[in-house]
Amino acid sequence: MNRSEQPNTLQNGRLVTDADCAAGAAALSASAECATANAGSLAATGCAPGTGDAGQLRDAKERWYVAQVAGGREETTLAQCRKLIDSEVLKECFAPEAEYPWKTKDGWEVRKKLLFPGYLFYVTSDVDELYDQLARVPAATRLLGNGAKGVKRVFFPLTDDERDWFLAFTDRKRVVRMSEGYIEGDTVKVTSGPLRGHEASIRKIDRHKRRAYIDVSLFGRTVPASVGLEILWKSQVA
Repeated sequence: MNRSEQPNTLQNGRLVTDADCAAGAAALSASAECATANAGSLAATGCAPGTGDAGQLRDAKERWYVAQVAGGREETTLAQCRKLIDSEVLKECFAPEAEYPWKTKDGWEVRKKLLFPGYLFYVTSDVDELYDQLARVPAATRLLGNGAKGVKRVFFPLTDDERDWFLAFTDRKRVVRMSEGYIEGDTVKVTSGPLRGHEASIRKIDRHKRRAYIDVSLFGRTVPASVGLEILWKSQVA
C-alpha cells in the first residue's frame, strides 16, 4: 500500500482504519454483559419469518444463541462442536464471515475474515441440552446468559430483528459477500450485493481498502463491523 495515499471516507475526511472495527468484539462482549445484567428483560420470543432467503428459514421453535470462545480458535472450536454435539440438538453452528478485498503484489483478491472474532453462533430448539453437551467440547466456550451457580439458567437468544439481519445479509454459508456501488456527491448507492437497499446502515466507507463500516444491533447494543464494498466510481454534484 502506498502510504502517501489517503483513504476516501464518507465522514468528514476521517481516516478509517481497522481499529474502527477492532472495537467490534469488545462491543459485542459489552453487549453480552449488558444482556447478562438484564436477564429478565430478554425473554425468548417466537421466531418470525426472516427477510433473507426463504430456504434459510427455521422451525418456529428454534432460536439463535451466541457463545464466547478463545480468540484465534474459532475454527477449531466450531469443528469440535459439530463433531461432538448431537445433530438433533445443534441444528447449525457457525462463525459469520465477510468477504473483503486484499491487495497482493499481483493485484486485488477476495478473502474472508471473521465478522465477530471470538464468537460462535448456535441454532437450537433446546438450549439447556446444548449447554449440557457443550461440556463435551474440549475448547472453552461460554454460552451467553446467566449460568451462575445456584441461579436458574437463562440464556439469551437473538431477537427476531437481530436474527433477520443475518438472514438478509449472509448467504447459506453465513458469509457476507462483496457489494458494489458508487458515490454521487455525499450519497452512496449500492447496486449489487447484500448492502443494496441498506445504504442507511453504512456509517463510513474506506475506498482505498474497499470496505464499508456498518453498525449491527446485537443484544440491544450497536456493534461495529466491516464488510467488502467496491466503489466503482465517484462524482461531484454541482
